[in-house]
Amino acid sequence: MDNRKLKNNKVLVFDFDGTMCQLFKNYNLKTTLKLLHEKMLEFGIEFSMEKDSFDVFDEILKQVPLENNPIKMRALIEADNILTLAEVEAVTTGELVVGIERIFPYLKNKEISLGVATNNSNKCVNTFMQRYFPQMDIPVVGRVGDKPELMKPNAWSLLEVISKLNCCSDDVIFIGDTQRDYLCAKNVGCKFIGLAPTERKKQKLLNVISESDIVSDYYELVKCLGV
Repeated sequence: MDNRKLKNNKVLVFDFDGTMCQLFKNYNLKTTLKLLHEKMLEFGIEFSMEKDSFDVFDEILKQVPLENNPIKMRALIEADNILTLAEVEAVTTGELVVGIERIFPYLKNKEISLGVATNNSNKCVNTFMQRYFPQMDIPVVGRVGDKPELMKPNAWSLLEVISKLNCCSDDVIFIGDTQRDYLCAKNVGCKFIGLAPTERKKQKLLNVISESDIVSDYYELVKCLGV
């Protein structure tokens, strides 16, 4: 990784879950999955409790493909409400990625612009920021409940943050923990750094980026940024 080039970038945009906070590490999602299963059945949509909770959006889109279908819209909003509630509750039990509590304010003090582009809800991230960084005001663009097609790897959330920060993609480094995040950065045309707090995440990121572009915590991030 070329630190000299990274020093010229004054805008850092972060994914949230897995990158800033391991949101559901200590949270039991079984109740959420059961509720999603039951509520989706009310709309005639099959959702298996064995799936990832975010898969509910794919199932709705797949099983109710017609645009402007009122059942589809109601199901999407209901699923979003259920997930948002779980996300906000999980903020109280989630584990911070190592170093963020010190490095986030440090970066802000270095006059580096910060933002968050996430598939989580705005309410979840704002609850997190109020809990851990109440003095910091940064733009957050999260999931739009009835428009799951805008979720990453779609470029929409990252482009919205870039617009709010009044900068261009060349100024931005996007920091995330999944291939989805990498593809989002690629779609926007900005640099990407993988943040992998676990070996499992690192191995998945190695499918799309080199090891030199991966850090394990915020202390390593600052070192590679050269700030």
